[in-house]
Amino acid sequence: MLANKRSQIVRQPFGVIGIISPWNYPFAIPFSEVVMALLAGNSVVLKTASETQMVGRILEQCFLAAELPKGVFNYINMPGKIAGEALLSAGIDKLFFTGSVAVGKELMALAAKTLTPVVLELGGNDPMIVCEDADLERAVGGAIWAGFPIVGNPVGEWNEFMSLLKSMNHSWSCLKNASPTYGLAWTSILIKTWAS
Repeated sequence: MLANKRSQIVRQPFGVIGIISPWNYPFAIPFSEVVMALLAGNSVVLKTASETQMVGRILEQCFLAAELPKGVFNYINMPGKIAGEALLSAGIDKLFFTGSVAVGKELMALAAKTLTPVVLELGGNDPMIVCEDADLERAVGGAIWAGFPIVGNPVGEWNEFMSLLKSMNHSWSCLKNASPTYGLAWTSILIKTWAS
């Protein structure tokens, strides 16, 4: 019955891929998404999180160093509130978004109007629960270890815990001289966190 039939897979690029990357893992997530899109034959428009614009510039330098044809990789800097709508209304062929559930729903609804495919990695910030009988110095160390390597900023209501966390700020000055990949983003998050 199937002797006269054949099947084949034809892989074709989408065209222009829009990527809106998150504040956490500011180098790794967009880098891998851009590389996958380029290897599949697409052009890319990358928008990084506002807090990690300097990491976005480093990514831009990496891809420009590859001497891709003009226009194959494009880095844009605009407020996150308008980025998704701007990319979708410009006619991109696919959108990658990593961020909040609420914004993901908005982008999916916008993309549905033009049947633009979307890839959404949605989530939120997980809380850190510190029990009353916890060793606070150990908890603060855990918060720093878990939060800052991915450029997160620990949040909490417990005054004593936050006081200790803030008092340890002096030991983080070395982050200003950290590797370009993470140091610039860490510095921007630290400035934002401690300025408030």
